[in-house]
Amino acid sequence: MAAKMINNVKPRRGDSIKQCFMENTYTQLNIHVVFAVKGRENILTAAVRPELFKYISGILTHTNQFSLAVNGYKDHVHMFFCIESCKFSF
Repeated sequence: MAAKMINNVKPRRGDSIKQCFMENTYTQLNIHVVFAVKGRENILTAAVRPELFKYISGILTHTNQFSLAVNGYKDHVHMFFCIESCKFSF
């Protein structure tokens, strides 16, 4: 029996039918943001940082972004998150 062409792609030996389709694509956009306090002053104390990071993570969650990490030190904050790609058009 001859191999059937699917979406102009001829399956190779060992390929599953699922591998020949490109109907469902996957996009993952990870963003790393670093920002500092004005003048890089050490104002983010150990008492403030945990609440600030929870607050930032909550903002990301509320805007349908997936927070991978929110952390920082006395003078800066790191945010690493996954953007919901369907909000953008390329």
